[in-house]
Amino acid sequence: MARYLIVNADDFNLTEGVTRGILAGHRRGIITSTTVMVNLPGLERTRDLAREAPGLDIGLHVNFTLGPPILPASAVASLVDPSGHFVRDRERVGDVGALSEIRDEAA
Repeated sequence: MARYLIVNADDFNLTEGVTRGILAGHRRGIITSTTVMVNLPGLERTRDLAREAPGLDIGLHVNFTLGPPILPASAVASLVDPSGHFVRDRERVGDVGALSEIRDEAA
C-alpha cells in the first residue's frame, strides 16, 4: 500500500517573506500544501506568486486572531477591538465571539 505525506505550511500571506519561504519549500519538494490568510494585506501579490506554483494545494486559514475581519467590523463587533481588528488580548479572547458572528465571518 502506498503511503503519502502531506506537509502543510500554515500562514500563507502572513508576510511576503513567509509566502516566499513557503513557495521555496514547495519548489524544493518539501511543502505540498498551504493555507492562506485572506484577511491580511498583500493578498493580490500572494495570489500572483501562487500562480507560479500550480502544484501547490492551497486551502483557507480561518483566522480570528490577527488583523481585520473580512466582514465590516460592525457586523462582527464581538470579535474585534475598538480599532476594528481581531481581539489579541489573551485574557479577553475567551470572553469574545458571539457564535452567530463567528459563523458569519467563517462563511
